Amino acid sequence: ARLKKYDSPADWMLDESRVDRPTLDALILAMTESLPAFRRYFRAKAAALGHPNGLPFYDLFAPLGASSATYTLDEARQVLEKALGAFSPELAAFVGRAFDEKWIDAYPRPGKQGGAFCAGAHPLGISYILTNFDGSFSSVSTLAHELGHAFHNECLKGNSILNADYPMPLAETASIFNETL
Repeated sequence: ARLKKYDSPADWMLDESRVDRPTLDALILAMTESLPAFRRYFRAKAAALGHPNGLPFYDLFAPLGASSATYTLDEARQVLEKALGAFSPELAAFVGRAFDEKWIDAYPRPGKQGGAFCAGAHPLGISYILTNFDGSFSSVSTLAHELGHAFHNECLKGNSILNADYPMPLAETASIFNETL
């Protein structure tokens, strides 16, 4: 940071992320204020998983219970249109468009890597989504996440390509919002 003439590593990060200090301070305050709720949740999760001395890191993301629910891709579409549509009819229509126009390479196949990814094709005004949909709730949630990235790209399509680049904190905001809905 000193070699790049920043006062601190935080100032460097803020500049690289195009975030100002008051925004970072507001985010940290919101996280700090929500810590009691997270602590209650993790204490309850530790108890449910049989850890009397607190939740070990390796069980941080462990599922509680099991779900036997599975979804077809069409059912996933319906779930997403309904859930996202409760927030915004425009968002639900966008999800329908992504499915109708076949922007989603959904299924695993030989040679296809795991994970999920959204690639915006800004000059075309569309986004391509790669995922490995297996019918689980996690796959539906992942699809919601990637469609959040795609909708963010949709919101930027009226801007020049030079103004459509954005930092990672902003990129993950739209996708995590969708996933949460």
